[in-house]
Amino acid sequence: MEPPRDSFARASLGQMMKDPIDAFFATYPPAVRELAASVRAFVRSTIPDVSETLDEPGRVVGYGIGAGYSGIVWTIIPSKAGVERAGIADLLEAAREAATTKRGV
Repeated sequence: MEPPRDSFARASLGQMMKDPIDAFFATYPPAVRELAASVRAFVRSTIPDVSETLDEPGRVVGYGIGAGYSGIVWTIIPSKAGVERAGIADLLEAAREAATTKRGV
């Protein structure tokens, strides 16, 4: 059997078990894993003390500076085709749109 070619696939099971977010990203194709890892590294280096939460059923990783969903400032949403990400401005715009739609404006 040929060994895996990409660095993420070579990560040991023990390494992935230590980090559930790495294990979550490992379920995606190599290009998606690499992009998600890059975005993750950027967010973690840009926002000191950011909390990182995996919502596995929702298939999303959230980054926050406060408790609960109200504290979320960034998300990473991987798919087989790529990675969607949303920052605070994107989240606020989505909330505004949802509120407008509910009011019928």
